[in-house]
Amino acid sequence: MSFPWSLIPPELELWFAIGVGIVVGAIVSSVVAFISVRASRAATRQRENPRIFPAPWSVEERGDCVIVKDATGQILTCSYFADEPLRWWSTKCLTKAEAWDVAVNIANLPDIMSKYIALTESIKLIRGAADLSFDMSESGRSASEEFEVLRRNGTL
Repeated sequence: MSFPWSLIPPELELWFAIGVGIVVGAIVSSVVAFISVRASRAATRQRENPRIFPAPWSVEERGDCVIVKDATGQILTCSYFADEPLRWWSTKCLTKAEAWDVAVNIANLPDIMSKYIALTESIKLIRGAADLSFDMSESGRSASEEFEVLRRNGTL
């Protein structure tokens, strides 16, 4: 189909359409490749460092608040306080000591969570070992089930 205002001669329109298709296809495929490479790199970084807020977390005071930062300097929390007793009593603000307690407890969360995860993994290993070593021929129950029965009966 030829248009009277077209700058391309009618005998070259097919070749022009093919050329435009190739160029557009190359652009689209490069954009898709670029996006997939970026997504792959982001996934690799996430696997290598799954923590969003890396430890250690630090606490510092700025003006009338105590802030908690992660290892990269990202501010995680701000605990505001008032120094004067009348001011913190009337505004229901934290005292300086309370704000520091809150911030220090938040800053300790990565250590607490790593210890909790290690403890739960140890408990799973101990239960698995107990299940393997428990003589199931007597009661027909696993060690975990036997433990629950003893706990319900008040023996433990």
